[in-house]
Amino acid sequence: TEPYHLLLADPRDPAAIDWGQLGADISRDAAGRWVVDRVLPGESSDPRARSPLEAPGVAVGPGDELVAVDGQPVDPRRGPWPLLAGTAGKSVELEILARGDDPEVRRRVVVVPLRSDRRLRYQDWVAGRRRLVRELSDGRLGYLHIPDMMGEGWAHFHRDLRTEMTRDGLIFDV
Repeated sequence: TEPYHLLLADPRDPAAIDWGQLGADISRDAAGRWVVDRVLPGESSDPRARSPLEAPGVAVGPGDELVAVDGQPVDPRRGPWPLLAGTAGKSVELEILARGDDPEVRRRVVVVPLRSDRRLRYQDWVAGRRRLVRELSDGRLGYLHIPDMMGEGWAHFHRDLRTEMTRDGLIFDV
């Protein structure tokens, strides 16, 4: 299900730059709880592709419930996004109920939301394509996505080329 349909503004919209992004897919369950479905993995070579929920000491994962943001309870209908407005780049305290834990035991973690999780989603997309190519070729083919030959595209090309060249062949996705 698409969790953003409950909002007045879509936090994935580039015009909504003040929405703090957690780098995760979060949805509302049947009971009205906002649960982490998936945490996007970070890419250490890309400073804009760090995953807030994968930061040291945070350890928030799939199935964990987001209970509060900076002490304010998450609204069962609107979700955490109104509470994350204006938090990009600032420390925010999340109250988490880990899946399977006693409902009375909650923990607090501090994260720094992103202005945009677009780079994180891009890096995740490339990793997914690379896994698919390896799976379909029984590990014989490498995969390189080349978005452009500007600074970042060039850097990613050179970062990935070395490891992908060890394969029998390469797929260049330009």
